[in-house]
Amino acid sequence: MIDGLPRASKTVVRIALAALLLPPAVLVLSSCRPSTPSPTPTADQSVVETLVAATLTALASTTTPTPVPSPTDKLPPPLATATHTETLAPPTPTWTEVPLPTATSTRTSTPTPVITDWRGEYYANRDLVGDPALVRNDVALQFDWGEGSPAAGLPADSFSARWTRALDFEGVVYRFSVFVDDAVRLWVDDELIINEWHDSASHTVTVLYPMLRGRHRIKLEYYEHGGTAHV
Repeated sequence: MIDGLPRASKTVVRIALAALLLPPAVLVLSSCRPSTPSPTPTADQSVVETLVAATLTALASTTTPTPVPSPTDKLPPPLATATHTETLAPPTPTWTEVPLPTATSTRTSTPTPVITDWRGEYYANRDLVGDPALVRNDVALQFDWGEGSPAAGLPADSFSARWTRALDFEGVVYRFSVFVDDAVRLWVDDELIINEWHDSASHTVTVLYPMLRGRHRIKLEYYEHGGTAHV
């Protein structure tokens, strides 16, 4: 663009271009220098000024300053972050079968009574079967229960009893008499001397029996079927 100008004009153009490339501070210093009266421009200077103006215009049109974001510029909103929410199913209840405690029958043992007279064993049946429902010390064999029972826990009818005792005898004949309703049996040691083992109304059974001197074991058995009861 400046090849056809005189040498002096080329120099002016280069200085003008260099001035465009200098930093603003240099330009400010240059503008602060005292001005001198400008000489009247020559024809070559007019051409140079025209070229400088055209060059500045071309540079301004091609150079677009890149805007620098200021701190106050708003940043773009952050991208939404996808979150995965796992829904847990409620736990399934489980049933544990607990066995019920097994009921155990505790049999309360009846204290053994002190026997000083007749040992009485009472049964809740007519046949003296099983364990006695009651064991007690009876002072004498003389009972009249009427329509009742011998003791609590025994029925008024269809019960039985056994009495045993060891006694001292003289060597003579003894009379054994039993007033009974219903049935009765009598042993001296192991010998059965009265055997009325059947239903009956009130009656007396008598037997004579010779005893040897000494201690003998006596056993009396009885049952009540119905009605009044005595022995």
